[in-house]
Amino acid sequence: MNIIAAHPAQAHAIARLIMLAMNHDCCLHFAGEGHTLAEFESLMTRLVARDDTQYSYRNTLVAMTDEGDLAGICVSYDGAALHTLRRAFIEEVRDTFGRDFSTMDDETQTGELYIDSLAVTDTYRRQGVAEAAGRGAAAGYRSACRDALPAGRGIARRQRQSKCRTPVSPHWFLLCQRCHVGWPCHASSANRIPPSGMKILSRTYKRC
Repeated sequence: MNIIAAHPAQAHAIARLIMLAMNHDCCLHFAGEGHTLAEFESLMTRLVARDDTQYSYRNTLVAMTDEGDLAGICVSYDGAALHTLRRAFIEEVRDTFGRDFSTMDDETQTGELYIDSLAVTDTYRRQGVAEAAGRGAAAGYRSACRDALPAGRGIARRQRQSKCRTPVSPHWFLLCQRCHVGWPCHASSANRIPPSGMKILSRTYKRC
């Protein structure tokens, strides 16, 4: 399995997986009464194909099999760019469905990598695809942070005791936006795949 940058030609396949991560009820909520999933899929495909959106192929890593199948995606971006990147979604939904979501709450903020959508096709689930894609996004973000620092400076690693008293290690901490539970919480946890709606907190390195 190879984790690589997405390409515009993959926009439709990526859009379908983003919708899977969102769940179809959420998609229909954005589309509104009288509109279909097919219409929303067309909108999302346009957004993925663009360079300037939160769902852009430029913010997407794809998991590709040796046979050339797209097995999964991870869409993520710097929290500092949220308002700029989300503008296209708001405008597209307004123009296509006549709905205004300009007052949506912020999902992330400066200093964070936000994992917006993480999804795997049915065929390749439970094979470590989502974990590999999520780790690829985190590695890219850490590398970008290091590159932005002045010469000779590194990323400070803060040692802090976790609330469950498990050993602390310098891994990036994923926090769920909905339930505020970290992932992975325990080494024995059965769920080793971070769900969508997680964000990487750049100043926190505890396990749980």
